[in-house]
Amino acid sequence: MKLTYSKERKKTLIHLPGSKSITNRLLVLKTIHYPNLTILNSSTSTDSVHLQRAIKSLESLNVNAKIDAADGGTTFRFLSILLAHKGFVGNLYGSERLLARPNKPLIDSLSAIGYPISLNSLGEVVFHKSPNKVNLNHWQVDISISSQFASALSMLAPSMQNDITIELVGDPVSLGYLDMTIELMRVLGMEIYRKDNLIYSKPFSPSQDLQTITVESDWSSISYFIAISVLAGLTIELQPVSNYSSQPDIAILDFANQLGVDTSFGGDVLTLTPKSRFSMPKSIARDYTNCPDIALTEIVVCHALGIDLTLQGVEHLKHKESDRLKTISQELSSFDKHNLPLFNTHNDHRIAMSLAPLAVLKPISFNDIEVVSKSFPDFWKEIDKLGFHITPEHES
Repeated sequence: MKLTYSKERKKTLIHLPGSKSITNRLLVLKTIHYPNLTILNSSTSTDSVHLQRAIKSLESLNVNAKIDAADGGTTFRFLSILLAHKGFVGNLYGSERLLARPNKPLIDSLSAIGYPISLNSLGEVVFHKSPNKVNLNHWQVDISISSQFASALSMLAPSMQNDITIELVGDPVSLGYLDMTIELMRVLGMEIYRKDNLIYSKPFSPSQDLQTITVESDWSSISYFIAISVLAGLTIELQPVSNYSSQPDIAILDFANQLGVDTSFGGDVLTLTPKSRFSMPKSIARDYTNCPDIALTEIVVCHALGIDLTLQGVEHLKHKESDRLKTISQELSSFDKHNLPLFNTHNDHRIAMSLAPLAVLKPISFNDIEVVSKSFPDFWKEIDKLGFHITPEHES
């Protein structure tokens, strides 16, 4: 499909999706701890839909059933703790790419804790028919590849009958997402906190006072509109957005300011306003250890503007839906070489959305536009408001 941009300089209101990360965590917490909790503004991403569908299926699963996590890393890891907690017997599987992603540290931790769980040769999680022997109060988990392993165990810990200490092993990545998980749990009334490499959790009984919780908008998605604002010189309003967020990707605001985009909040609207006279920096340095999902956006913008970007904390990007640094380098090379580059999304939603703003500079095309449904199903509809248009390649 071909993506073009018409230079319409207008102020337009964009509706943002609910955070996929927060939605998925709330779905797990609701299932384990808070069955009567109502979640508002849930993400409609395919990852969240798959997780909801799998949770609902728990009510009627037979022994030796198989559950499909599709290609969702979060879905796979969070379902691992849910199914173990529920005493499920059977297999959890997913796409070939998903099963090739690192999941062993979480499964090893659950096995060491006492759950009858293992990985088979295909990378599927196997839940065995034997009683849980969970009696340890000190857990360990390696977070040098993903903080999701620690987030998963943290959400499980308050269901235990005794105090739990979780020891975090290895050099941490995406620690901000773990802290977001813990803060979300504390909002729900759970006694849990992190101090350095230790997480402390107490048993939890839900309060009847809390009936609903609203998912805030997704800051990873905001990054693509900041890219458009920078490249097109376009004022954009985004809604609903709070000026406070525990999502690590709020760090994109610093990037916006470095590239001359003023950000202001009014009510639940974030306004992006490019400065009329601004000299772009020749180089900037950014650390993505805690906010890996905005790395691609910033790499693409800096490439388009000829800014030398020094990256830190990106080693774990090879474990995402694609090997992201390798993939984005290949696609940007295609952009430089061709008048109408055909981008291969590599089945990676963030590759597609981070490259889309380049249509401001020249027409581009994608081999797969549906991939964005993994986190932002209405992405093409929303950027259409700004002058971006998707058409079959044979049409002009």
